[in-house]
Amino acid sequence: MSKEIVIDNPFGFDDLRENYPELVTLDKEKDEVKTMISTVKKGLQEIYDKVKGTESDGWKETYNKKGLIKKVKDIDNIHYVRGEGTIHASPEEIIRLIGDIRLRSKWDKTGDFNTGTVLGEVTEWATLSRVLFNGQFMVQQRDFVLAGGYTKIEKDYMMVARSVEYSGYGEQKKTTRAKLHSSDWYLTPNEEGTECHAIYIAAFDLCGRIPQKITNRVCNSQPELVTMVDNYFKKIKK
Repeated sequence: MSKEIVIDNPFGFDDLRENYPELVTLDKEKDEVKTMISTVKKGLQEIYDKVKGTESDGWKETYNKKGLIKKVKDIDNIHYVRGEGTIHASPEEIIRLIGDIRLRSKWDKTGDFNTGTVLGEVTEWATLSRVLFNGQFMVQQRDFVLAGGYTKIEKDYMMVARSVEYSGYGEQKKTTRAKLHSSDWYLTPNEEGTECHAIYIAAFDLCGRIPQKITNRVCNSQPELVTMVDNYFKKIKK
């Protein structure tokens, strides 16, 4: 029996509002916004199940070097990749960094990320963003429209993002709209709260025509985001 997740908003995205006063608050009475909220809540339940609950078993280890463990698992015909390692920062620092998509260029060194835009505030614990990733030779750039949010359960923190439909931002020219099934972080801080055991789980469909070798490269690079975030904090805390 999996534990039911209850939303706990330990510190909010107040700094996002302070840094970007133009941020629009979406109408929670609209059906598409209600769907965004339910999508994020479902995602939080799913990441808990994959780490602690009903889907926590069956992950196949594919790599274990330099403090990074990579694993894979197929669930309901979706291929998930997973990275595990230590990030030398508090959960609050990690969530504030990753939770603002506009800061991603500071730590994402895959070479795929182009720009991120926060489209609006969904609730005090969730935002709506658009993320653009670079294209490659003969392959169009990809973008995602994502609802993302976080919560705390006991001492652990969870943060998720999922693709959603948003009437205010349709498909763009010369860009293929991709689908994100999972971009999820599970953070367990040490007793001092100065570092976290981090688990990152990702799954996506790049959609459209794209060589399998590019899909494989992008997929295989996702667990390395754990190391990239850690490298960012190590650099700024020197």
